[in-house]
Amino acid sequence: MLAGLKPERLFLGRHKFYHFRLWYRDALSRYVRDTLLDSRALARPYVSRARVEQVVNGHLHGRANHTIEIHKLLTLELVHRCFLDAQPAHRIESPARLTALAG
Repeated sequence: MLAGLKPERLFLGRHKFYHFRLWYRDALSRYVRDTLLDSRALARPYVSRARVEQVVNGHLHGRANHTIEIHKLLTLELVHRCFLDAQPAHRIESPARLTALAG
């Protein structure tokens, strides 16, 4: 009965305490730009360079809301950097090798 009045507009989004759309556009814009428009990120085989640039620039300039896409792109890029690009912080040496190095 009230569907035509669209009452959801009164409370839609008010249940959230975080607003990534605005954060990505304002406070985190440099981070988003530096991370997603980095040459390494744009060279990933699973993304389209042109589309990533379009998504990031459109969102940061306020022309579109690409919050979900930016979430996904950031997740992919950070996972790739942490697990695929990262060099091991340390190597576990075998006890025999440690003994040989010490002796």
